[in-house]
Amino acid sequence: IEELQASIATKERLAALEQELDIARELQTSFLPKPLPPHPAFQLFGLMESAKEVGGDFFDTFMIDENRLGIVVADVSGKGVPAAMFMAITRTLLRATAQSAASPAETVREVNQFLAADNDQMMFVTLFHAVLDLSDGTFTYVNAGHNAPFRIAAEDVEPLARVGGPALAVVEEMAYSQEAITLTADTMVFAF
Repeated sequence: IEELQASIATKERLAALEQELDIARELQTSFLPKPLPPHPAFQLFGLMESAKEVGGDFFDTFMIDENRLGIVVADVSGKGVPAAMFMAITRTLLRATAQSAASPAETVREVNQFLAADNDQMMFVTLFHAVLDLSDGTFTYVNAGHNAPFRIAAEDVEPLARVGGPALAVVEEMAYSQEAITLTADTMVFAF
């Protein structure tokens, strides 16, 4: 009888854990960007597949204003529900900060400050953030410890210059640097 009761209790805990994972998975999926309306200045393609049921990987695309497109690809340390929660916080802070910050480097600096201030869990997030100016093709980006994206044009494939700084939430009061390139109609950026 004791073994049966223990088995039932284990199954109940497993069911509760599966329900929590389902909620976290739905939360993570809800943060994926909604398709933007077609635009003559750009095309976007994105895909995310978590290594586990829930993780901290994410990407985002959003209009900052009528002439600027924000792009983010990031990876939160760890996996599971804590990483998904840290991802949600990072995404929310980044979107909100990008609306008023003067540049991608300033956006990343401010988000880092928020994340590093009360980071008792010592989590961090690597992040690539870019802003595409739709009026002239200027692609300004900052890389906070993330994999370098690639610029692809005709037969030329090259990684973007590594500029930025360390991952977010590691060092408070960190200044991040940025770089800018010009994208033309036949140029693609591949970020992962």
